[in-house]
Amino acid sequence: MSEKINLMPDALANQIAAGEVVQRPASVVKELLENSVDAGATEVRLVVKDAGKTLIQVTDNGSGMGPLDARMCFERHATSKIASSDDLFRLSTFGFRGEALASIAAVAEVELKTRRSDDAVGQRLLVSGSKVTEQEPVACNTGTQFTIRNLFFNIPARKVFLKTDNVEFRHIEDEFMRLAMSHPEVAFSLEHNGHTLYQLRSENLKQRIVALLGQGQIENLIPVDEPTRIVALTGFIGKPSHSRRSRGQQFFFANGRYIRDAYLHHAVMNAYKDLLPDGHYPLYVLFMEMDPAALDVNVHPTKTEVKFEDEKAVYAILYSALRKSLAQFQLAPSLDFESETVFQNPSARLSGSSSLSGTGSSGANNFPGGGGHLPAATIRSSGQASTPAAAWKSLYEAALQTAKPVEQDQAELPLETLQPEEEKQKQLFQLHHAYVVAQIKSGMLVIDQNAAHERILFEQYLSKWQLQQQVPVQQILFPVRLELSVQESQVLRENLEDLLQLGYELTEFGPTTFLVQGLPVDMEGVDASSLIQSLIDQVRHQVQLHRADRREALARTLARLQAIPAGKMLNRVEMEKLINQLFACQYPDYTPDGRQTLFTLSLHEIAEKLKPQA
Repeated sequence: MSEKINLMPDALANQIAAGEVVQRPASVVKELLENSVDAGATEVRLVVKDAGKTLIQVTDNGSGMGPLDARMCFERHATSKIASSDDLFRLSTFGFRGEALASIAAVAEVELKTRRSDDAVGQRLLVSGSKVTEQEPVACNTGTQFTIRNLFFNIPARKVFLKTDNVEFRHIEDEFMRLAMSHPEVAFSLEHNGHTLYQLRSENLKQRIVALLGQGQIENLIPVDEPTRIVALTGFIGKPSHSRRSRGQQFFFANGRYIRDAYLHHAVMNAYKDLLPDGHYPLYVLFMEMDPAALDVNVHPTKTEVKFEDEKAVYAILYSALRKSLAQFQLAPSLDFESETVFQNPSARLSGSSSLSGTGSSGANNFPGGGGHLPAATIRSSGQASTPAAAWKSLYEAALQTAKPVEQDQAELPLETLQPEEEKQKQLFQLHHAYVVAQIKSGMLVIDQNAAHERILFEQYLSKWQLQQQVPVQQILFPVRLELSVQESQVLRENLEDLLQLGYELTEFGPTTFLVQGLPVDMEGVDASSLIQSLIDQVRHQVQLHRADRREALARTLARLQAIPAGKMLNRVEMEKLINQLFACQYPDYTPDGRQTLFTLSLHEIAEKLKPQA
C-alpha cells in the first residue's frame, strides 16, 4: 500500500500562503510600500492601473539590493529583518515574516529593478508563478522598483471575487494613506490610470493630516502629547463639533505600525463621552511609542492586530491624555493628578456661588463623567437635606411640562390622498415623540416614525431616478464652500449627476473644492456643509457593485440623513400622511437596512397579558 502524505511543491505552497497575505490588490500595495519605508526611502512613488488589477508599480530611492539579495527576496521565509527568535521581541520594521514577496510572485507577474548606491549597475529579475524566468544586469537609479502585472493570472477564481475598480481602488487609497500618515517625513505620490491624485512632500504630521484629509481640518486639530514610562502618546484629535456619522478618519499607530484595536477605540470614545452626538465619531491620528518587547505584532499575517503587554494601562493613559487635551481647549472636564487633592465639605460646595456648576476658575469640570454634579450619595452622606423642597418642586414641574406642537411646513412629507373623514375619528397619537400609535380593527398599530420615513424617502428617491423626475432646486443666497480630501472629492464627483436630479446643485471649484449652490426646496434651513459631508462619509464606505447598487447606496444614505428624527413632534395631519405614505411603499415593514418600521398588538394579546394569574 502506497503512502498518502507528500510534500507540496513550492509553487503550490506559495499559492496557498498567498491566500492569507495577498487578498486583493491593496494587499500588494501595503507590502511593497512597507518594504520601501523599511529600506530607508525618502521618496516613494505608487502607480496603479485599473485599481491594481492590471498594474501596480512602486518605485523608491531606498538602499536597494545586490544580485544575490534580489534573487533571495522571492524565496519563502527569506528576510533581512530578523535572524533569531530574540529579534521578534525588538522589531522596528514593518516586515519580518519573509512571506510577502514570495506570495506576490506566486500569483502575479513580477519585474524587479534594483541597485545599491555603491554598485555600477543594478539587477533586473522577471518572476512569474514563483519561477525566476530572467535575471540580468541593468542600468537603473539607486533604490528599488517593483512592477506587478496581471495579479491572480493563475488563480482565475480569485479574480472573480474582486470588487469593482472603485471599491478596490479605495482599499488601495486606504493603505496608501496609512503609510503616508505614519511617515510624514517621506515624500509619497499616487497615480491612478494616468492621473496624479496625491503629491505629498516631506512635511510635519499636521501638514500631512491636512494634505490627506482636506484643508477643512486645519482648525479642527487638537494636539496630544503625553510622555509616560509605559507609552509615549503623540498625535492629534478632532474637535467634537467636527465629528462625523461614519468612521474613516480614525488612525492608531503602534511603533509606527497602523493597527486596529476596538479596546483602544473604546478609550477614545469614552474620552469624548457627553461631547459627541449619538452615532458620531471623532477624528484622531494617534501614535503610541513603547518598548518593542511590550508589543506583540506577530499575531496575524496582515500585522494590523497586535497584543499589548499591559493593555489596561495603555487604555488608562490614552483616556487620561485625551481628556487632558480636550480640557486644555475647554472642551471637556479633566483630572489634574499633579495638584494636591483637597476634599471639601459637600455642604460648603452647595452653599458656594458655583454650587453645582462643576467649574472653577479654570473652567474645567472636576468630575470626568459629565456635568460636574455631586453624586446623590455624597450629598446624603453630609448629614444635610439632599435638596431644598423648592428645587425638587421645580424639577418635578419641569418634568411634567409638555412642549406645545410646533407648526411645521407640511411640505416636509410628500402629499398623499388623506383618509376619509370617518377614518380620522379613530384614535391616533404620538408616543414619546418617537412612535405613532393608531387604532386598528384587530387592536393597535405602532410605527417608528424615523424608520417609517426612512423607508418612504428611500423608495421615493429610487422612483425619481427611475422616472427621470427632476426635483425643484432652491438656490442658496451665499454658496457654501466645501474643502474635501482627495477621497471625498472622488466620491462626490461620482454622485454629482444623481444628486442634481434630487435637487442638490453642486459645482466643482477646484480639484478638491466644491460649491453648494442649491438644495431641494423642502430642505430650507438645513446646514448644507454638514449634510453633504455626512452624505460623503456614509456613501464612501458603502459597497458599490454597479450603477444600480451605487444609486441604492446613495438613496439609503440620503433617506437615513433626512428621515424624521425621534423626538420631533408631529401634528395629526403629518401622522396621517406618514401612515398613508408608508403603506403605499412596496416594502413597508422594514427600512432598507432591515430595521423594523412597525408592529401590531392584537386585542387578544392585550387580553392575555391582562388575564389574572391562575
